[in-house]
Amino acid sequence: MIKKNDKGFTLVELIIVIAIISILSAAIVPAIIRYIDKSKKAMDVQTAQTIYYAVELAMTSGNDAAYDGWSVCGGIKNYAGTYVVTPDGHYYSSGKINNSLKNKGYYEIRLVAWSRGAAYMNKDGETYENVLFKSSLDTGKDGDKQRAFTDEMLYCMAQESARGGTNKLRNFDSKDGLVMKYRYNKKIMDGGQEYKPECWQIYRRQDNGNPEIWVGYKKKGGSNYPVCRIYPDCASEYK
Repeated sequence: MIKKNDKGFTLVELIIVIAIISILSAAIVPAIIRYIDKSKKAMDVQTAQTIYYAVELAMTSGNDAAYDGWSVCGGIKNYAGTYVVTPDGHYYSSGKINNSLKNKGYYEIRLVAWSRGAAYMNKDGETYENVLFKSSLDTGKDGDKQRAFTDEMLYCMAQESARGGTNKLRNFDSKDGLVMKYRYNKKIMDGGQEYKPECWQIYRRQDNGNPEIWVGYKKKGGSNYPVCRIYPDCASEYK
């Protein structure tokens, strides 16, 4: 009979196996990470496209109040949510654009609404106020006009899940799923600095009135700014 060798792997054999595994890992793992990152970015672009289509539907729904609400920010002289952005879809500065930047392809955008990423309720503890997106204008007649657009946009985006309206707590089948889908927490490298965008933001181009969907930063109770354009024509990080 042939005597069975129960010694197992020698030290040299183990070193060779470990070396092979290391080489394979070095080649395969980065490819898997890149694939996962690319898939996540594709989902981000798809989500931004959903928001974009809802904005367009709201503007063309025949609801005059919603149409006026979309345009109201364009006519305000010193609008707080005004930013200058680069042609390739990145934040440049706050405030109005000048002719020198226009000639380089830079353009001005104005914030219309941003995603809360959380559920906010009225004093009665039952009614939601723009759960998915909050109007950037929140007071006075202009605020009323802009909220008319935001409400119509929410209806266009969430009518199936909301089942009868986007304002009543009991009308949501899955409140958390509906809300958190549009919250954004991914880190983006931009201009050599690392940002952590907090939310989706809906902007109106000041030159042609068209919508754009960005991810950006929203400080609690204060300043905000866009970071990266996602739709249409996403920035280089998403191509």
